[in-house]
Amino acid sequence: MDTELFLVGNTLLVSFGEELDHHQAGKIKGRIDKTIFGNRVNDVVLDFANTKFMDSSGIGIVIGRYKLMKSVGGSVTIVHAQNQVDRIFELAGVYEYVEKSDNVAGVLEKLEKKEEEKRQ
Repeated sequence: MDTELFLVGNTLLVSFGEELDHHQAGKIKGRIDKTIFGNRVNDVVLDFANTKFMDSSGIGIVIGRYKLMKSVGGSVTIVHAQNQVDRIFELAGVYEYVEKSDNVAGVLEKLEKKEEEKRQ
């Protein structure tokens, strides 16, 4: 399974495939950034449920999108990071900057409430 991108309101949900390494990272970053800029995305949810292998380029994707979203007042959340992937994020200190969750629906609901509050 390849990486898939879904727009849910103003949130971009990215579902990564089984492997995330330097061979795919550039193309994936480009797709994500193009979607963010082309659709007025406010928040990004990165779903690693299917990811069994990730190298340091995965960290680069997360931190790069964090910096991008922070610059526009948005957020990045990691969901369903499997054991090895979760451990890599933990050791790299990614969770100091990016939220972590095991519930995509809960994260999307929270972000939708945040958007509603902004509109009021």
